[in-house]
Amino acid sequence: MNRTLQLLAAGAAGALALGGCAPGGHTTENAARKKQVAAEAAALPPASIGRQYSTDDGSPAGVIEIQKSAFTPASFSIIAGQAMVWAFDDGPVAHRVTGDGFDSGPQATGRFSHTFAAPGTFAYHCAIHPTMKGTLTVAPH
Repeated sequence: MNRTLQLLAAGAAGALALGGCAPGGHTTENAARKKQVAAEAAALPPASIGRQYSTDDGSPAGVIEIQKSAFTPASFSIIAGQAMVWAFDDGPVAHRVTGDGFDSGPQATGRFSHTFAAPGTFAYHCAIHPTMKGTLTVAPH
């Protein structure tokens, strides 16, 4: 046998010896691992995208993410005197958070915050993408 055929034969023998290590092999181990991961995930607390903070000093009360041309969450509640933060994370797509008395200006990355001094319900939208809308409820302090 020439050297190339010897290498091919050795490779084929090795593949046969490892048989179960190919993708889809070790199905019993894969099933057990999937079950373990599912159990661990079920034990975790639910994740929240819009994070609520308890503050009394005017620091940010929460973060609304801007991703996939949407505000997440679209509705949020804070207390008068607290600031709301919008986090721009939609790749190269620019957005402009606009509401009664506040405007982020166009931006694709970074953060914008606004402190809401008075209670009320405040509608906001993206001035660039008018279908993007949200509501912020500000409770009395």
